[in-house]
Amino acid sequence: MTDFRDLPKQWLICRKKPKTVIEGHSQEFSGYCIQAANHLPILRLMDANENQIGCLIGWVIYQARLYRRNDEIYLADNESIEDFFSALGGQFVLFWKDPSGRTYLRENSSGSFPAVYAPELEAAASTVTMLQTVGALEESAEVKAVFNFPESRGFLPFGLTSKNGAYRLMPNHVLDMNTFSSHRVWPDKKFCSQPPLSADEINAHVKSISQIVKRNTQAILGQGETVLYLSGGHDSRMVLAAARGNTGNIRCETLGTAASLDAYIATKVARIAQVAHRTVEVIPASRDEVWSWLRRTGFTMYDPVSELVATAVANAPANHPVSGTGAELGRGSNWNKEDILSKTIDLDGLLSRLRIPDKPVIRQAGQAWLESLPDADAAMILDIAKIEQIHGCWAGAAVYGHPLPLPSLLPFVSQRINEMALSLPKEYRKNGQFYQDYMKLLWPELLEVPVNKAQGIARLKFWRTEVKSRIPQRLKRWLKPFR
Repeated sequence: MTDFRDLPKQWLICRKKPKTVIEGHSQEFSGYCIQAANHLPILRLMDANENQIGCLIGWVIYQARLYRRNDEIYLADNESIEDFFSALGGQFVLFWKDPSGRTYLRENSSGSFPAVYAPELEAAASTVTMLQTVGALEESAEVKAVFNFPESRGFLPFGLTSKNGAYRLMPNHVLDMNTFSSHRVWPDKKFCSQPPLSADEINAHVKSISQIVKRNTQAILGQGETVLYLSGGHDSRMVLAAARGNTGNIRCETLGTAASLDAYIATKVARIAQVAHRTVEVIPASRDEVWSWLRRTGFTMYDPVSELVATAVANAPANHPVSGTGAELGRGSNWNKEDILSKTIDLDGLLSRLRIPDKPVIRQAGQAWLESLPDADAAMILDIAKIEQIHGCWAGAAVYGHPLPLPSLLPFVSQRINEMALSLPKEYRKNGQFYQDYMKLLWPELLEVPVNKAQGIARLKFWRTEVKSRIPQRLKRWLKPFR
């Protein structure tokens, strides 16, 4: 029996066909049974000759359309799986077979709709909690000794899970479903050693990124009223800029009190954009609610997001909300100017930057992750770590936590965006020029409000922020390393 009653958005791929599926649905493909919670689409992937070659589990954006229900998606003539994957947005995993009949599984480009797998069970799923509907998995005492959630904060990096014999499939990796082994498919050596872009190529990349984000955002807005989580920072504002011309369906929300700096800035931005805006105060979560949240995620992470479960339930939107996760790749937010000159970064430096405990089980997994990378400089390694560890293993794991049927959608989730963003000159990204050029293309008036800063006399109200802004960058990073 597969029971999805307290596991919304979750899914399972296994050899065994269940006798009963509660609050879910199922399909079969290439000898596997695919099961998914109600509201979670299973899309049949068809080739140009109308033969099924795979499935997409999740909410897919393809050719400016958001797929929200079971349907079919067709590859174009001579379109490869790699090209098809690069054109996708949304929250999904891709399960397909190649011409030889071998089957593979891949997460979306940010790992924001996670997959785990257990070779002995011959199964892949959303979480280890879901995997255990197929067979028992023993708790990893070694992992629990480091991350005893919720007693400690953090996340399970480098493919670790809370169960022995189960592994996280990281973004940029493909799982061979015949051997249940994963391997890296991006980036390769050629990408990491590409020549610098010309000024015209930089402009073309920024324009292409803005067009993809706009296309994804407009597809999401087609669902009807859409909540945008608007803060005082860069990323959510970049999504709002992509909504220009179709803001009638947007309602902005800012978490916290009306007296916060985020709310102050978001209100000013929303006023310029002429969109509805409100603040949402946090509702304290009970220990039972947090424990259930951890169970739904498979005990993969615990941080302040976990404590928002009661707030999320009380303010559940009717449709997919939207956020700006992924936009920070274009700003080089996770490394400094010294990293541009560093030829590499060792494991000690990586663990420090990611704020991950230095323990044997983590060192072993972290070293294996570093060795999977092609030769790359420190900034590139930290960029890939941002995608695979922070977006994937940390932020992505939270998607299954809130007991809501629909996840947030992220317009910056795109393999093409990742490739173009990481191809931009590092100095250009670090100096904030990408953000400026992107906003000028889509909605330059939104630049009138400074990011994360008050203006005029309001600076006195938020004096703590003013003081922090004057702390030297080196000291800031010593007190709080990058992530």
